[in-house]
Amino acid sequence: MSKKRKAVFIACISVMVLAVAFIGWYFLKEDSNSDIYEELQNSVVKPQPEEKPPVNTNPVTPPDEDDTPVEPPVPDEPYESPIDWQQLWDVNEEIYAWIDVPDTDVHYPVAQHPEDNAYYLNYTIEGNAGLPGAIFSETYNSQDFSDFLTVLYGHNMKNNSMFGGLDKYRDEEYFDQHRDIVVYTPEAEYHYKVFAAVVYSSVHLLKYYDTTVESDKQAFIDSLSNTKNLSSHVVDDVEVTPDSKLIVMSTCIGNQPKNRYLVVGVMVDPEEDVTDDANTASTES
Repeated sequence: MSKKRKAVFIACISVMVLAVAFIGWYFLKEDSNSDIYEELQNSVVKPQPEEKPPVNTNPVTPPDEDDTPVEPPVPDEPYESPIDWQQLWDVNEEIYAWIDVPDTDVHYPVAQHPEDNAYYLNYTIEGNAGLPGAIFSETYNSQDFSDFLTVLYGHNMKNNSMFGGLDKYRDEEYFDQHRDIVVYTPEAEYHYKVFAAVVYSSVHLLKYYDTTVESDKQAFIDSLSNTKNLSSHVVDDVEVTPDSKLIVMSTCIGNQPKNRYLVVGVMVDPEEDVTDDANTASTES
């Protein structure tokens, strides 16, 4: 082997070794970055006390036989979140919500950077650079979930962390069985019912639609049913109008850079439920 060929061979081997080392370092860092989310999931949800029968601290004198019984007033209890917010804020003061999709892998803090809307694409919830980033919203959205359209973003991770499991909604049975979303904030909790899971264009929803205009709100609602994809599902068993409050979980599609996968829910009264016989309509290409 000539000296020139030997040098090229050594250079190629060196590049291969460095590439393998980089890949190994990259995945080790990704695993390390993911540890914080597992720790938070296991520690920030407060244990719920067992329910005890109410104690009457304001007894009422039994009425005479002819009198109508008088019930003591029941004071309104202040909302108490099941999330340990102080523990979350010790990690990151920009956390303002916690999203939970029961019986899935989606149990995460939600953050919003005050200046850089793309920050949490590239940084974890504790500020480490790299994947898996964080679940986040942009400053176009308020933090009290009062907007017509609240969009939450998360990476489509291959290990199903973050929003990597959303593509399971492509399956109609999975869709039907995982329609509840709960969002917790320090002041309140919000319940949503999933009514759409669709392949959508990569347009910026909060720029493309003027959500202060009723016609644009309706246009977004209509667009969900108009998506032309076999794995898109939309149901009509829950009312969705321009007066509704919607939440969107948005993630990329690895082999479709011009599309996004959206799971969309409408805010509902947790005491009410949709009908059991959901009328699921799959749009066809």
